[in-house]
Amino acid sequence: MDKQPGHRPQRGKARHVYAYYAHMIDSGRIKPNERLPIYSEIQEQHGISHATAVTVIRALREDLYLRSTTAGIYVNLAGPDRLLQRLCDVLNEIKDSGLAEDLQVECTLKSGNGVRWNPASGRWERTAP
Repeated sequence: MDKQPGHRPQRGKARHVYAYYAHMIDSGRIKPNERLPIYSEIQEQHGISHATAVTVIRALREDLYLRSTTAGIYVNLAGPDRLLQRLCDVLNEIKDSGLAEDLQVECTLKSGNGVRWNPASGRWERTAP
């Protein structure tokens, strides 16, 4: 299956169901720590096969929207964009506090998005592929 940066499916129903859940999580309609329906309920709700449901859940988990436990599949506290922004904010707070003179950190997610130091602005910033 073709994928763009990250693990977002690019074709068919998987793409639409991934977009649905990503939007519901990003918009807060599905809350952090909320449990997702079981695979059969997702299949029934969206009219998709079990294989497509597995593809969607795997992609959402790999893109940091979800986490799996023995008790089910749950929404992470923050999606990937919010996690990166939070990392930038924390690194800038450390820099501004004077706690670290030379902080060397680089973080890149599988999607290619990440965080890097921008010497021109003197700030930590998000990066895109």
